[in-house]
Amino acid sequence: MSEKRQHPPTVRLRRLAAELSRLRNAATLTREDVAEKTGINTATLYRIEKARSRPQKRTLVALLDLYQT
Repeated sequence: MSEKRQHPPTVRLRRLAAELSRLRNAATLTREDVAEKTGINTATLYRIEKARSRPQKRTLVALLDLYQT
């Protein structure tokens, strides 16, 4: 069986995650608010904001549109 290795997030991914979290908080939105408005699952949003997964382009666009950046 092959094991899935966890690679540490890159600096760019960590910076993106921190900025997305900052923007959400600046917009005074909870993860639940974002999920309701965009259809992005709260668990997915958590993983993106913690740099555990890289957002797809459409997800990133939806978040930035919502945060009005």
